[in-house]
Amino acid sequence: MAYIINDSRGQILAIVPDGTIDTTSTSISLVGRGVIDYGIAENENYVFLLENFAKPTAPNSPLQGQLWFNTSNSALSVRNMANSWTTLATVPYVEAQKESPVFTGVPRGPTAPKPTANTQLATTEFVQIQKESPQFTGAPASPTAPIGTNTNQIATTEFVNNEITSRNLAPINSPEFTGVPKAPTANISTANTQLATTAFVSNLFNATDLSPYATKVNATLTGLVRVPTYGNSTANTLVASTEFVRNFVNDPDLSIYATKNSPTLTGVPRAPTAAYGNNSTQIATTAFVQGEKLSPAFTGTPTAPTAPSGTANTQIATTAFVGNAINNIDLSLYATKNSPILTGIPQAPTAAAGTSTTQIATTAFVQTAIGSGLWQGAAKYVTTADPDPAQGSNGDFWFKYQP
Repeated sequence: MAYIINDSRGQILAIVPDGTIDTTSTSISLVGRGVIDYGIAENENYVFLLENFAKPTAPNSPLQGQLWFNTSNSALSVRNMANSWTTLATVPYVEAQKESPVFTGVPRGPTAPKPTANTQLATTEFVQIQKESPQFTGAPASPTAPIGTNTNQIATTEFVNNEITSRNLAPINSPEFTGVPKAPTANISTANTQLATTAFVSNLFNATDLSPYATKVNATLTGLVRVPTYGNSTANTLVASTEFVRNFVNDPDLSIYATKNSPTLTGVPRAPTAAYGNNSTQIATTAFVQGEKLSPAFTGTPTAPTAPSGTANTQIATTAFVGNAINNIDLSLYATKNSPILTGIPQAPTAAAGTSTTQIATTAFVQTAIGSGLWQGAAKYVTTADPDPAQGSNGDFWFKYQP
């Protein structure tokens, strides 16, 4: 009578006729009734089960729940309900999973106290706590917002500088004003770094008795004006005596000079650059030629496309662009570069004595100019007789007049 073999779930797995051994229904041998030497097959089944079918290839006809030890990689696998092998985790595999694991679901962990700074995992709660009034160290950086941004975004130093630059205001340090700047007129006796107005200079000039002195510009000298005679190699702004001129003319090396008639120049000759639009026999410098190419003088009413607000390149700015840019700037707290009206006591750096530029003159500069004789001009010593030589120095000259 044949054996009917069921699995652990009560399903018929195999029917083994008498006197036969079934080696195909499972990975072990199913022995039928009356098989001679059946003990060999039975004992081998025990060995296979004991060693979990240890071999490099999977056992034949595996059953769900069956174990297989793969000798090629020392991995133990189990036959799953999908009738495929699932390799069980080895110790090296588990250790490897500790390095940069990829979690799924919603992993949770204890939340560390706020000052914790170690290798403990940070929960979302810990991260949110750090966002409350953080104290940064080092040089924290942040994205720079566009000019005009007005939100709670962090402002970088670059954003602040861009905002200030975009307003086109006059800087505090050495500003260059245009138009007709105005300022309070200081008292005539003031001598500090306060800005000097034209009214201050005029008042000071009118209050100064300059009758004994000659002017610095186009001075008209009388009598016999004498100056020291300097060496032939002297080349500066010192006044030249007639003796110096005669010595220089009588003993020059003319080999380094060009003749006035058809000169042949060498090196890099230079000449004054004519004004734009000049049309004469004056020599044209390279700067004049380049200037004729650049900044042409248009006529009529030239027009150009109006750039969008915020444009900062070499594109021509139309009056519409300028109007839009000005309307977007709050200038109520600043002085304009064109005809500013200053209040209080404006200050400025005091120029060096003798400066003759468009730099603003402070009251200290004016007082120094008068005290040093810069207003007096041509004559330092005005006498009716020869002065004491011990009173003068190189470069001084005196004016002798007849009473």
